[in-house]
Amino acid sequence: MGVLAPWRPRLRFYDLTSDGMAEPESVFLPFNWVEPMEINPAGNRDNWITLPSDSSDSFSESLNGTEMTWLQLWVELPDERRRQEYLDFVDAYTLEQKKLGRFQRPVNNRVTPIRELMREWQVVPPQATALAIISVLFLAVASLNLVGLFLGKFLARAPVVGVRRALGASRGAIFLQHFVEAEVVGLLGGALGLLLSVGILALLSRAMGSLVQTEHFFQLDGAMVLAAVALSLVAGAIAGLYPSWRICALPPAHHLKTQ
Repeated sequence: MGVLAPWRPRLRFYDLTSDGMAEPESVFLPFNWVEPMEINPAGNRDNWITLPSDSSDSFSESLNGTEMTWLQLWVELPDERRRQEYLDFVDAYTLEQKKLGRFQRPVNNRVTPIRELMREWQVVPPQATALAIISVLFLAVASLNLVGLFLGKFLARAPVVGVRRALGASRGAIFLQHFVEAEVVGLLGGALGLLLSVGILALLSRAMGSLVQTEHFFQLDGAMVLAAVALSLVAGAIAGLYPSWRICALPPAHHLKTQ
């Protein structure tokens, strides 16, 4: 539940059924409707004092009649100056309220960026990081295996390369030809991997359909596709660098004598 607009606050409600996996609903209500409609907030609640055991359980007294904090605010701060100004504003507000007897805890206000907050809350579990590292290691092993395959394939055309060198082809041209071939193979492998990923993620989303209220629970975004293309290029470069250098470094005289 977030507060929108500084002048006329409104609430946006999210469908929190099915463990909060559903898409948010674009429903906006005036902020002052919270109390008469008894709309329970979905975020964390905190209290800096201990409530008496005989405190009322009514909605109004449990939220507005106590020192409970129950609103969560998201603030867009485009640069460091705005971040510091906002932090100074929050600190000043806290100090003023402490003069009135509120907020008896020490001042410990923080303005945390989204990525740091996700790391602090451990949104990405350590198991996911370990799986990502294992995947990169598998990619490195596959690239090293391709080094041997490319080396055998390129050396098999050594006589043709020798003839081309004798006809005036430079080492740079020979190297670039074979290196580009390795990169094309890497891109084709990446494209095949993306197609398989899309199919597998679609099957997983369909399998999760009974648990969550969305048809696209698992999906690839643009950043993932770009990362896959980049990794494909890196794998092709690792696999084709040494074989391309090896074939362009062979002296053409030996192969010309055997023709």
